[in-house]
Amino acid sequence: MFRKEHTLNLGIQGSGSTTPAAGVYTHLSGDGVSISTASGTDHLFSHWEGDASGSDEPLTVVMDSDKDITAIFLEGYDLTTSVQGQGAVTPSSGLYLPGTLVELSATPVGNYTLDRWIVNGTTYANSGPVTTLLMNEDKNVTAVFDMGYSLSATVLTGGETGSIEFDPDYPGGMVNGDTRTEVYKANTEVELTAVAEVGYILDYWEESGVQHNSGPLYCVTMDSNRSVSVAFTEGTTVTTFVSPDESAGRIEYNPDLPGGTENANVRTETYRPGTELTLTAVHRDGYYFDHWEMNGQTIGTDPIHTLLVDSADVTLTAVFLPGYTLWMNVRSGEGAFEVNPDHPGGTIEGTYRVETYPEDSTVVLNPVPAEGYAFLNYLVWNLSLIHISEPTRPY
Repeated sequence: MFRKEHTLNLGIQGSGSTTPAAGVYTHLSGDGVSISTASGTDHLFSHWEGDASGSDEPLTVVMDSDKDITAIFLEGYDLTTSVQGQGAVTPSSGLYLPGTLVELSATPVGNYTLDRWIVNGTTYANSGPVTTLLMNEDKNVTAVFDMGYSLSATVLTGGETGSIEFDPDYPGGMVNGDTRTEVYKANTEVELTAVAEVGYILDYWEESGVQHNSGPLYCVTMDSNRSVSVAFTEGTTVTTFVSPDESAGRIEYNPDLPGGTENANVRTETYRPGTELTLTAVHRDGYYFDHWEMNGQTIGTDPIHTLLVDSADVTLTAVFLPGYTLWMNVRSGEGAFEVNPDHPGGTIEGTYRVETYPEDSTVVLNPVPAEGYAFLNYLVWNLSLIHISEPTRPY
């Protein structure tokens, strides 16, 4: 049995080396050859050229023909980082290929906060603790940390009942049990969000011994050190299912509070007894909303269902069924269609509006011309009433 031989011509451009070394090699057809690189002084491996491309390293070559491959090394740019004050910068100093985007993150220590970045002598204030540099030259970067004001937020009822989110949320900070502390520059506006676990609701915020019932959001202006607490209490859970599954539709909640869980076609939220909750069943293309079910019984056919939450947990199902799609096309900028019935859901695809209805539905179409246009006729149906017994098609 004989196997054909192929030639590998391996070259280098720039300061660097390869293993095997640059040269000409003979291999049997079908052999695999692994080529690795080592960068020279102030250079980095960039990419392959010739009969190979990309930047994989090591490179595996299958010798199914003669190959001419060159390893390209480019002179890199130095990134040098330093800090003033108490903090750290990551990543640290290093050599980067031209055009590389490097994301730097400044992490303060203690009661310090990032005040500004200095890049090659130019100051960038209020740019945030994360910044992205384009390595188009050598760069010397300093993160300047100054003393700031601390904001401590405590969950009085324990982490199993809920948590507190910070915005802005910078790198750093400290967590001690159920208390989280962050440091901010003077006069920073911070928005705290109380996120309840399933089965719990926000009870109250507290600051300086005063309770506040301001809802799940609490805003703080950092003009001094601040300490805020939040308490959660047990509530009533409302669980909804989408039938047959989430591809048929979704359910919107109003009010929609932070927290809760959602997994595929099941969603659970928690509310205070006495809350008026509006649930909206929103169909997806190819399905229409049919009815609501509770305990196996139909309780309504309107896609918008209002529920007065009491002390008993509630489980509801929104039932969607396959239907026929109606495509309505108006040339861009010339107008739109109003439809009746107009159920929650549907999509816009280019100049088409797409809705879904049950078989034998009658749909009223009302063309609404844009300014400067007048309605002439329906190019496809020439009707204002459509009796849907089969899918319409876009034209």
